[in-house]
Amino acid sequence: MQEELAPAKINLALAITGRRVDGYHNIDTVMHSITLSDSVFFSPADELIFRCNDLALPLGAGNLAWEAAQLVRRYVGQRRGVAIQLNKRIPAGSGLGGGSSDAAAVLRGLNRFWQLGLTDAELLWLAGRLGSDVPFCVFGGCARGREKGDVLTPLPELPETNLVIVMPPLSVASAQAYAQYDTTSFAGTVDVTGVVAALGQRPEMVWRRLGNDFLALLAPLEPKLQELSKFLRDLRYPYSLTGSGAAFFVAVPTAREAHFVMRQIEREQRGWRSYQVKTRGGYQ
Repeated sequence: MQEELAPAKINLALAITGRRVDGYHNIDTVMHSITLSDSVFFSPADELIFRCNDLALPLGAGNLAWEAAQLVRRYVGQRRGVAIQLNKRIPAGSGLGGGSSDAAAVLRGLNRFWQLGLTDAELLWLAGRLGSDVPFCVFGGCARGREKGDVLTPLPELPETNLVIVMPPLSVASAQAYAQYDTTSFAGTVDVTGVVAALGQRPEMVWRRLGNDFLALLAPLEPKLQELSKFLRDLRYPYSLTGSGAAFFVAVPTAREAHFVMRQIEREQRGWRSYQVKTRGGYQ
């Protein structure tokens, strides 16, 4: 049996820069991989078998990991079998890129399991056909994403940093979040270029520049996001929303302080889930 990790990502900065003629949106974002991961297992089978430990997720169309397997089979012109077991840990509707990372793990995993010899360029092309975040998730690390988020520029990775992920009892669909942008005259102020420049300097400079346009867009409409944002602000550690939400991340200097933050979250008893993680590097 072969295992492939599917790491989550956070957005150190995310600015919405406009609506596209194809109905999607242009963004400017800086993404970084973290250690919170799903796992994808591959084992021999006579046909394509797909299983998942999360019974709420579809096992066919609508599941990006399954769609990735079908795409690879079509691309290589073969109908060989494989049993894929997806074990989820990344919460759905969190903005942590779990579905995209699962799809990327299937692309990497099948390339290895079936010894296909697909190049990096081929993997990225296939990833782009699955979703805007999937190309980043193929190799992870740290990168700036422009246009739909899929035009990538590699950036220096952060040194290993302690983080706490906090998820309120809420999930946010990306379509819902972008629809809110379309109905307002929103003009964001996120300094993506400042975050890019800070990555080549000291990590503390990155944390001072965190920002996400979706927080300003969605918090006034979602009391649970507003409530959690205020709680985190009062802790006085750098924090931000990731993706279109609903998860936040908090940057702390030490593991001990991460434990402290998690204890404060538990004491609130508001249904918030927390995960102690770290930044991680990519696959290259």
